[in-house]
Amino acid sequence: MNHRIKGSTKLYAVIGDPINHSLSPELHNTLFDRGESDSAYIPLKIRYDELGENIHTLRNNLCGFNITKPHKQNIIEYLDHMDETSKVYNAVNTVKVENGKFMGYNTDGYGFSKSIEHLNLEGKKVLLLGAGGAASVVLYELLKKGARVHVKNRSRKKAEDMVENILKFSSNKNTHICDEINDNYHMIVNSTPLGMGEYKGIMPIEEIHLEEVKVAYDLIYNPYHTEFLRKAKEKGAQVINGFEMLFYQGIRAQEIWQGEKIHEDMVMKVYEDINKYFEDKFRD
Repeated sequence: MNHRIKGSTKLYAVIGDPINHSLSPELHNTLFDRGESDSAYIPLKIRYDELGENIHTLRNNLCGFNITKPHKQNIIEYLDHMDETSKVYNAVNTVKVENGKFMGYNTDGYGFSKSIEHLNLEGKKVLLLGAGGAASVVLYELLKKGARVHVKNRSRKKAEDMVENILKFSSNKNTHICDEINDNYHMIVNSTPLGMGEYKGIMPIEEIHLEEVKVAYDLIYNPYHTEFLRKAKEKGAQVINGFEMLFYQGIRAQEIWQGEKIHEDMVMKVYEDINKYFEDKFRD
């Protein structure tokens, strides 16, 4: 494929600050290459207080864009439409530009649910660590799967606020906020930053709590396997990192932009390409 951007090339982007760490361009440009599409995806650094002054440029030059920190909520005031999932999370990560209008979506929930679709969590006890934006997504999707979710967060008030908001939209109300971890869990999900960056090598939970765990899920993908996942795997648990959630939320964003499903063969080929790239890039 000719990678040169032409006047006819459809442009897509991810906006945020910082933005140089984003792996979305690798994913979306691989999809465009595989589909031989005259499209390109670029990172755009837009600071928190500069979003308003850039809306005109985004509207007139892009066919769609993804949103990362710090704009997932402040983009909402500029939208012409929000899907129901965005309203649940009060956050948008994907915008389709359609006839000059901004159509807002949140594909994070799809990404997480797709990554656990092979798991039977009906009635199973799951421990969710954290209460940030990503934790809201995880909580809602776990409840949809019929899980009994216990939430542990450093700030109990923040956990209470998150649970209260999500339960407005969930028919499954089976949640519990715990100050101490005394139970055995079928699955533990880490949505905290413990294990990455300056917290690399730090466990979000004491190793003793991993003895009975069947599934350990860490939303972190850098490193590819955190200490939490390493220890859980040693004890026989199935481990899942944040790559799959990132991958499938990106697939869903592409489908929204293109207005059609991506063929499963294409999805699996791109999955193999990108997963190998991630594993090589973030391997310890």
